[in-house]
Amino acid sequence: MVAPFLFHEWEGAIFMERLNKLNKKLVLLISLIFIMQAFAVPPVIHAADYTVGTDGTRSYLLAYDASQSGYLLKVLNNGTEQWVSKHGSVGVKVITQSDQLQNTIYKPYSSVQAVTDGYQGSVTISTANGSSIQITDSYSMVQGNLNVAREIKVLSAASSDKGFMTEFPIRTAAASSATDFKWFSPSAWYGNDDQTFGTYSSRIAWDGQESATGVEALSAPFITSYRMNSQLGLTLADQTPGARETIVADENVEALKYLVDSRMNLPGLGMRLASEGSVQYVEMFHTYPAYTKRRMIPDTSTGGRIWRFLPMTNGLTRLTKMQLNYKPYTDFQNAVRQTWRAAYDELAIVDMRVDPNEHKDTLYEHIDKSYGVVGGAPQYLTNADHFMPDSGFLWRNADLAWLMLAAGYEKGKQNYINHAIAVLNDQVANDRIDANQTDTDMERAKTEGFQAVLKAYQLELAHGVTHADWYSYLIGKANARLNSTDIQSLGFMVDIAKYTGNASYKTAAMNIGNAIWNIGHGDYKFYGGLFYFSASDIVDRESGYLALYGYLGLYDLTGSSTWLDRAKIAADFVETNEVIQNVKMTAEDATGTEDKNAVFGNDNLPPYGMSFIASDGLGVDIFNAVAVPEYYRLYQATSDSHYLDFAKFLERNTMLYTNLGDKVGVMDDSLHSSGLGFTNEYFFLGPSGDSGGKGRGRGHDSNLAWVPYVLLSEAQRMKDMTGSYFLTPTQRTDWNVAQFKPVTVSSTDNAIHDAASAVDGNPETRWAASSSSKPQWLVVDLGQKHNISSMKTTFEFAGLYYQYKIEYSSDNTNWTTFANRTSNTTPMATYSDAGNIKARYVKLTVTGAECTAWVAFGFSRSASGA
Repeated sequence: MVAPFLFHEWEGAIFMERLNKLNKKLVLLISLIFIMQAFAVPPVIHAADYTVGTDGTRSYLLAYDASQSGYLLKVLNNGTEQWVSKHGSVGVKVITQSDQLQNTIYKPYSSVQAVTDGYQGSVTISTANGSSIQITDSYSMVQGNLNVAREIKVLSAASSDKGFMTEFPIRTAAASSATDFKWFSPSAWYGNDDQTFGTYSSRIAWDGQESATGVEALSAPFITSYRMNSQLGLTLADQTPGARETIVADENVEALKYLVDSRMNLPGLGMRLASEGSVQYVEMFHTYPAYTKRRMIPDTSTGGRIWRFLPMTNGLTRLTKMQLNYKPYTDFQNAVRQTWRAAYDELAIVDMRVDPNEHKDTLYEHIDKSYGVVGGAPQYLTNADHFMPDSGFLWRNADLAWLMLAAGYEKGKQNYINHAIAVLNDQVANDRIDANQTDTDMERAKTEGFQAVLKAYQLELAHGVTHADWYSYLIGKANARLNSTDIQSLGFMVDIAKYTGNASYKTAAMNIGNAIWNIGHGDYKFYGGLFYFSASDIVDRESGYLALYGYLGLYDLTGSSTWLDRAKIAADFVETNEVIQNVKMTAEDATGTEDKNAVFGNDNLPPYGMSFIASDGLGVDIFNAVAVPEYYRLYQATSDSHYLDFAKFLERNTMLYTNLGDKVGVMDDSLHSSGLGFTNEYFFLGPSGDSGGKGRGRGHDSNLAWVPYVLLSEAQRMKDMTGSYFLTPTQRTDWNVAQFKPVTVSSTDNAIHDAASAVDGNPETRWAASSSSKPQWLVVDLGQKHNISSMKTTFEFAGLYYQYKIEYSSDNTNWTTFANRTSNTTPMATYSDAGNIKARYVKLTVTGAECTAWVAFGFSRSASGA
């Protein structure tokens, strides 16, 4: 995206002289942006309809409505209205000092003006108590998407108004009901049946009238309504700059509460039925800040709301952003795949700050050191607070033994081999995998244990060792499952069929595959993978993975494209549970004393390696790491590069939550200090009613065996498939310590170009100084001292030179020069300044430029090390 040229008349000659020199491509690695001067297009107000943009047969209008005395947003297809902001695109809801909620005030735009790249609608809303809030929405059409940037400014605040939130609604133009559509909101909604709208089955449950949530409850911040009869889908997405931030009090969704705080940067999305007399319409909406309509965990039969507001303070300004797109899709499955991938392409970041080999070897040592004999049973993780002698699912003893056996042979470590053989012999001889489970009588735990023994058996054979008792044990277990229809048995029956070539096992596996498909996998009804969920309507990610593994295995066994097509559906479901938006995992005001605050002190830890466990709660963990080989196999079978990209995303991001001593700015065990290799079992992204954690960053403070298992098993299986443990380079990339850190600046132009936008990592946002005078400066507080190896200053216009200096400090008072380019006359797109310092504060001062055009600079992702 190229920023418009903004200048005063006296700058015109300079502008024209330099015009041919400008490189108009904005460098995508920008994380800090500085603007020297801005110029506003003179307002031209029209009483007419304006087409903001078109996309095929669809168009977006700001249309004047005489009955409303203002402008409404309309979405058309073939000239017919489909969606409209019936009473205006701007809503404001107020909470008074006595905690009374006032009705939302909806208004159309009172004026519309042409601006560079689009149109701008504005309206000022007065509250019942006399506060005045100005809303300015800037519309632009980019690659078939309607982008909306909303600038919020409190012009005057009445003392009786405590806070406010804004809303952006869009409803169907014709009467409709929620079930006229299939709904997709990643990790939560997949259709219009009980799995989507059931009171207890969705974390954004539908009560028949309305559903609303903060975007942290979704893996990606959007909702798509797909209308079956027209095959058109409208997607409403949040694109608010910065991380999703909230406060410690934003917890426990079962209690009604009103939160008013300027630090919250948590947008919301929702859907409701809107009535006009006896006629109902479906309305989608975006709120800033968010409110959460209902509980997210069904611990009780009653729920509450969490209302979030910005304080009603004179001069308060904020920026939020939305995006609309209205597109055709061949079917709902296509809508799910395409909308998700569009969000993924925009949001997904592969964080490569961990050395994969260091990570792998740390986990091997962690597991072997945890070996012990307890109650006569050789087992792993005996130094953890939760351990059992079982295999599969949670406790993974046979599973870890297979991995440690492979590592022992690879590294020549006999102790690894000896311990692994002891565990496997005990598991088989005492049937701890099946009849003598000590935790739960769960089929998945059994069959996953069998799969591990089969892999270990094959590995031993490859090294000249035969375990006839292991093989006999496995055949007996397979024969007992010839008539199973349980999704939890599928993977084992596929594996044993592949190894033995036995037609009966192949038939049994196909029968299971058909049985689970027929329960509704084509409609994303993946359940039965967690505990006793077989009869539950709560969909869960792990059922999706079990199906993905099984369907791909059946494709390999049969060569039938039917199984490959089914695997694609399962893959879509699994990956749409992966968090790809930036949620700040530590809440504002956190002290570390909160119950089960599992990420306190890990401020640089993004959530990208986490995925939602099930549709009913906000628990996330790193389980999806196990699926790296499956996505790579899909890439091999389909040549679809997205699967390879996602495999790499999983491979690297899930490593971030292993304790490596905080060597590279990743997980440190703040709860137990239990040593390298520790990983918390799961975390929460938002307010919950779960006993394992009530709010942001809380977690189940246990290091269960399944966690290192999923991280190591994907690496081992990739080695078995490709000869290499990893798809990505086996080294770490330095990381940007400035991103999302507090910033102070010399001056600020307006709310859209605020200081925080300089470090949000978004190339489309920026900080703007209040004038073209120089110098202008920016200071980033890194929170603590960091080793910094380099800083890259990336400017927008490669054909112009810029002059600046970079300084660093430990106290924000005494400064030392890191780089001095105040006499520079060499044009360059990116200036790289190397060094080896340790600092908490970094200051960049722009002292001059070849002209007064926009200046963009930043620390790139490789700009600084931990």
